[in-house]
Amino acid sequence: MENPFTDDRLAMVAHDLKNPLQCIAGYANLMLRRMLSEQERDRALQGIISSSRWAAQIVEDLNDLASLDRGGLALDDKPFRLDLVIQEVVESFGITAADKEVSLVYEPLCSCMLVQGDPQRLRRVLDNLLANALKHVRPKSGSILVSAGRRAGRAWVEVSDNGCGIDPSDQPFLFDKFFQGSRERRDGLGLGLFIAKTILQAHGGDIAVCSAGLDKGTSFELHIPSPDSLLEDFGARVEPPPFGLSSALPAPAGGGGEMSS
Repeated sequence: MENPFTDDRLAMVAHDLKNPLQCIAGYANLMLRRMLSEQERDRALQGIISSSRWAAQIVEDLNDLASLDRGGLALDDKPFRLDLVIQEVVESFGITAADKEVSLVYEPLCSCMLVQGDPQRLRRVLDNLLANALKHVRPKSGSILVSAGRRAGRAWVEVSDNGCGIDPSDQPFLFDKFFQGSRERRDGLGLGLFIAKTILQAHGGDIAVCSAGLDKGTSFELHIPSPDSLLEDFGARVEPPPFGLSSALPAPAGGGGEMSS
């Protein structure tokens, strides 16, 4: 088996982990050494949370890559409400967006989007798309729209931004493993979108990107099955859970699955 971690890639991993860890240390030292106003303290705490999320994403990407190289990712397969997962993810980025003075709007076009799959894996896909959008929009003028709905037995989610866009020559390779593209969007390990696509394909879905070019924004749209039979089987038990609780429904017999590479 080919070793995916060359010396250059290991150096890149070390560099990418160093950045969020330095941010966490910087914010923590600031809180220790200075008397901060409530607003300054909240911003420092949000910086620590955002940097922790950044570091955790790198580690999770590496874990997923190792699992794929060993043969597959385990899926916690069960029916759940995707619309509630989307809402929780958008809300989790609210403070970061407000701090950058970026407009972040969620427009659900369907009141209940039932899908079968792994809510935590799909949450990671949405986390990745929103984190990327926030990185690539300009403070004070940035705008991100998350819309979602259901049509023809499939749930769809679109994440659109008015950020730096994507070079047309990069778009065919955007979901390739370790692809980082042009300098305008180069950051991270080049694994996030590759893993997102792999997770979606394991759910019988897919993801596509659309950008008119540099400085013209970007739109990602993902699709996963949401058959009418699932709504019929579980619709009577679908109630919005209390905030912060799982959006999963009781799993039918024989749940659980494996994603093979």
